[in-house]
Amino acid sequence: MVERGLTRSLADARLLGAKHMETIIYYSRNAKKPPFKVTIEIDGQTAYINCDCPLGQEKKICRHKINAIRGEKSTRHQSTSDEAIRRLRYLFGPTSTLRQHLEEKWRALREYALENPDNEEEIGNKRKILGEAFANGFLNDNGSWYQDPFDFGEWEEAREPFIDGLNCPVTLRYISHEGIASTRDVIVHEVFVNNSRFYMMGYCKLREQKRIFCVDRIQGIHFGTECMAQEKSKLLDVVLQGKPK
Repeated sequence: MVERGLTRSLADARLLGAKHMETIIYYSRNAKKPPFKVTIEIDGQTAYINCDCPLGQEKKICRHKINAIRGEKSTRHQSTSDEAIRRLRYLFGPTSTLRQHLEEKWRALREYALENPDNEEEIGNKRKILGEAFANGFLNDNGSWYQDPFDFGEWEEAREPFIDGLNCPVTLRYISHEGIASTRDVIVHEVFVNNSRFYMMGYCKLREQKRIFCVDRIQGIHFGTECMAQEKSKLLDVVLQGKPK
């Protein structure tokens, strides 16, 4: 018998200073078989999302996780409570950070799969990269962003090169530290790591100068036709991953 989907507290009130962890269960329909179970754990502003379907067990992104984040009623199993649906839609509404990242990254992944239908291994790798990004904890709050210092002398000393030698034109949907969205046409030259975060460096046509873009503020990316397939694949991996492992 499948337990009713619900929101429940996992914190032990008897433990002084224990963190309050909320868990939401979404059961996704699975034809005549038992439903797949999507578990969403909320720890403060961080969400951990996992599914027990075959793809989910490999930490890959799956339709069940996506339907759960969207709070889809049409795909839920009857064991999923209305309370769980209401809570999911409240936490991950269309304007939430996590939802916007999910929709854009899922679109980019589908686009890559359509363009490279024969490259099943690489498609599978990218599904896993995106799935792990949500399974390992995704920050669902714009307020935690801060203005990054752009002292190039300090960056040169502290940054760790990740990918260089790029010349890839892209269009970014980028969120500033004030939470304002803008579209940036950029020729990406390099990806580096600084303080456990990914950054892209390239020529920004809007600013007409070299600029640095924090990858976890990139909500959408479109690749120009001049971007080589190998460069596109590498940059997409970085965007799907969101932050260094």
